[in-house]
Amino acid sequence: MKNLLVTLADKNYVEQAKQLFSSAYFNAGWQEDFMLLAHQIPEKDLKWFKDKGILVFDCPEIKIKNKMHGKWPDVVLDKFYLFTPYFKKWKNIIFLDADIIIRKSLKNLCNIEGFGAVLSHNNLSKLFFKKTYMYLAGVDNKPYKEIKLKENFNRRVFNSGVFAFSTDLIKDNTFSNLLALQEKYGHLCTAGEELAFNLHFKNWISLPFIYNIHPDYILATSFVKPTDIKGVILHFVLKKPWNKEHFFYKEWKENLALADSIGVIKQKKINSFKEDDVRKYSLFLEREIRKGLLKRVVYEIFVYADRLIGLLGLFIKRFLPKLYFYFKMKIKTK
Repeated sequence: MKNLLVTLADKNYVEQAKQLFSSAYFNAGWQEDFMLLAHQIPEKDLKWFKDKGILVFDCPEIKIKNKMHGKWPDVVLDKFYLFTPYFKKWKNIIFLDADIIIRKSLKNLCNIEGFGAVLSHNNLSKLFFKKTYMYLAGVDNKPYKEIKLKENFNRRVFNSGVFAFSTDLIKDNTFSNLLALQEKYGHLCTAGEELAFNLHFKNWISLPFIYNIHPDYILATSFVKPTDIKGVILHFVLKKPWNKEHFFYKEWKENLALADSIGVIKQKKINSFKEDDVRKYSLFLEREIRKGLLKRVVYEIFVYADRLIGLLGLFIKRFLPKLYFYFKMKIKTK
């Protein structure tokens, strides 16, 4: 049985998906199956992927009564399709968000027995909105009160932008269970579908840090230089590398430029991280983040200020709706 590398895109992320597959092909030497989870992408845009031999799974719309709050579009829910019986035809599956650059071999992720992901900077409590936000946004927090009695809110969680798993964990009800968790708790979550994944996959395997490095977080909270970041997978959660002012824009653009050569230009020999190097480099980054205490404090202040502004907006919307919509119209007309 083959292994499968998957990313997810809607019509706004087609170029990003091309870059990811290009970096997987040329930088990671990926020679097994590729797949795009396509969310309402026009057929004319899908033709490029099909012509390259990239499998396309056209995702039916997932309808959830309780909508996600914040910036999360419905497209992120399509990750759940990977846990339907259809995907049992592959041995192992690697999923990567489209805002990722791959630099080294992914072969070690093909040997996962169970569900593997990288430890997040958060614990379970951070995946829930604060009570103040729930109140101002008019969110039903009854499910929050119920789950707080059942779950350990201090347990560490994983980031769901990168995960790898063996398909033997897919059961007939895995997909429906994930949907049920999203339906009940998704509107309480600060990170889209991440809460549902963490509530379902409690016995997950912690992968080395270099398989899901967040460069912008590291640069903001440590004294590591951009040139010192040498992970296997760079995941740009905050600032995106396709913006011209981003430090990694040149690398991202070069990968995209090679996309049309997938299957045409022969892959070069890929140098993988040795197992000992994986451990050492992961520890190096973690140590540097711990050392950058002052930068982390400043970073958290900015994050808190941003959240405070958001709460102020919710307060005005709830108690002074005319003023809220007045400002909203002013912003739109600028």
